[in-house]
Amino acid sequence: MEFQNYNYTDKEEILSMLNSLDQSKRIQAIIGMINGVGDRLWLQNRLLELVHDNDFWVSKNAITGLGDLARIYGELDVQKVLHELRRIKNKQLEGVIKDVIEDINLFIR
Repeated sequence: MEFQNYNYTDKEEILSMLNSLDQSKRIQAIIGMINGVGDRLWLQNRLLELVHDNDFWVSKNAITGLGDLARIYGELDVQKVLHELRRIKNKQLEGVIKDVIEDINLFIR
């Protein structure tokens, strides 16, 4: 696997990629928007829309992205994020959810 440094700043381009049927484009958009967009609230809201996605990998990357936001910005709408994380029923995502909650506890004061 080759490392790619995705970095997207154009919100319209990101939304287009997120609406794609191509799983890899959607995941690239998630990673790239976290790296490129400086609007924490916009990022948080997009990620929260994706944590319940039917595609396991899209959902997993969106959940992980919330932990990244906690680390990068030191703030989130913690109650809203935790509420959405608790609603996720996929047992395969429990580990990543636990990691994100630990990130929230570590990086948000």
